[in-house]
Amino acid sequence: RTKRTGPLSRTVVNQIGKLIFLMNHHEDVHILVVDDEKIIRDGSERILTKEGWEVETAENGEQGLELIKRGNFQIILLDLMMPGIRGMEVLKRVREDHPRLIVIVITGYTTIDNAVEAMKNGAYDFIAKPFTPDQLRIVVQRAEDKLKLEHEAELLRRERERSLKDIAYE
Repeated sequence: RTKRTGPLSRTVVNQIGKLIFLMNHHEDVHILVVDDEKIIRDGSERILTKEGWEVETAENGEQGLELIKRGNFQIILLDLMMPGIRGMEVLKRVREDHPRLIVIVITGYTTIDNAVEAMKNGAYDFIAKPFTPDQLRIVVQRAEDKLKLEHEAELLRRERERSLKDIAYE
């Protein structure tokens, strides 16, 4: 038997409701896939869209950076080895200009060292080519879970500050 110490505040109940909604809702998460291989772009878009995420694609680093400037993305899937601006350079620019974006590096088996370097430079995770649909869904879901936890922590921080202000003015 659980002992209740009192009713939950309306704010706490609302916060819990928001968290449950967010944990089961992909609609507000926009993903950009940046890869020069059409099969990777199209396959990733198909897999992730089927799961309910909004997905756009870019075929090179230049196009990816332009879409990032104009778009409202939360997660970037970024190939490291592309012609033109390499993925590592795109990653550095994203970290400088959009530090809250979550970047997942896509890499071939021969470039695992580069993936480790990318993570040292701020990538959240990496996925090795060739990857399965389940591997892609799992890594993206982990990134989305991180976003949701950060959002919830921010909501709770704001609520705590409001509560402290209320106490200060009583």
